[in-house]
Amino acid sequence: MMLYGVRFLLNLFEMLIYRRFLEAYIGNRRTGLELSVLIMGICAGISSFVNSLGNPVCNLLNTVMILWLFSLQYRAAGRSRIFAVLIYVGINFVTEPIGYVLHMAVVGVWGRDEMVSYFLLAFILEMLRLTVVEIFCRKKTGKKLSFSMLPRTVAGLFCCIPFTSIVCCILLIEIAKRSISGELVVLCLAVIFTIFICNYLVFLMMEKYTEVIEKRREEEMDRQKAAYKEEYYRELEVYVDKINAVRHDMKNQLLAVYDTTEEQGSSGARRMIEGMLQDIRTADEEVYSSNPVLNSILKVKAGKARQHDIEIGIETFVPKKILVADGDMGILFGNLFDNAIEACDKMEQGKKYIHFQLKYQSGNLLLHMKNSKRAGNNAKLQTEKTDTRKHGRGLRSVKRTAEKYGGSLFLEDKGDLFETKLMLTGIAELLGPQ
Repeated sequence: MMLYGVRFLLNLFEMLIYRRFLEAYIGNRRTGLELSVLIMGICAGISSFVNSLGNPVCNLLNTVMILWLFSLQYRAAGRSRIFAVLIYVGINFVTEPIGYVLHMAVVGVWGRDEMVSYFLLAFILEMLRLTVVEIFCRKKTGKKLSFSMLPRTVAGLFCCIPFTSIVCCILLIEIAKRSISGELVVLCLAVIFTIFICNYLVFLMMEKYTEVIEKRREEEMDRQKAAYKEEYYRELEVYVDKINAVRHDMKNQLLAVYDTTEEQGSSGARRMIEGMLQDIRTADEEVYSSNPVLNSILKVKAGKARQHDIEIGIETFVPKKILVADGDMGILFGNLFDNAIEACDKMEQGKKYIHFQLKYQSGNLLLHMKNSKRAGNNAKLQTEKTDTRKHGRGLRSVKRTAEKYGGSLFLEDKGDLFETKLMLTGIAELLGPQ
């Protein structure tokens, strides 16, 4: 009964590997997860019974039949299913000789007991198949597990799992080496294999977890993008209203200038013209960039800075259209401006300033930003906000977004001055209607 259970474990893992292969090769499964797992269990049970007969021909026919039947869960043409079965059988044939060589290299550890040798070879082959299939899946889907996306505590715990598993496996190997019972050795091998399966499942779980994190970050970027667009159109509406008001007033003022030149001479007309020019300057001073999204961000942040009595200096030399997503602009310049305003807000009146210079040059977007801050070097670049996690997420978002464009972020604390340098590379200028 114990040996049948070990065979069932091996065949169940074999079906898990095959399912992983089909998800990458065909995809579009028509059955639910629960039914798919049930089918895996039934197939593993049938294969375990056939394996116990010890007939190689029956084993081969059973394997091909099980692989074909399991592939019926997926929506695909018959030819695609045939290719899937043939490729997977080919993977098995490739791993067989490699597994046998590895088996002969380690079989001496437990002697040459036939039962132990059989199951040891089976375990080695399953791990080899998993390795080959996993490499295939990664190449096919292009997925990568990025530990940088995980919180430090989660990544640390994740790394502890394989370490403790290795320790457990070493202990089990020592127990197996001292055992005189072949069944106990097989049982130890089964436990080691189960630990291996658990680690693989944890790996898949962490992969799904990183996908969820990435999806949430994309949703957050979309929300920021929508917020900046809404703010832009609101500011644009105010700006258009202001321009229309200036045009309307200018018409009336020109009529007044005409009358004034007749009644008061050039001095009165000059005063009225100066007032008109001041109105025009007031309307013009709100435009920071010909790029509408960047202009919207800078207008919002400059307005916020002025509310805190911060002196603002903004210079931009950026084309009207560049290949940077609207949401990414909000993340980059919005977060950096917010941090600068936070630092300036701790300063005394009259000592608050932010200088923002952004230029586009030879496909690169270069930012040089300076802001005043309270004296004292802050090597860790920490915030004084109560919500430190939000501040940390802001800087991390800026760094990730910069890396997305092959760029980098440099932060330097110079005592009473904080300097930020940001570079994005490979930024194309989009040509079109201006």
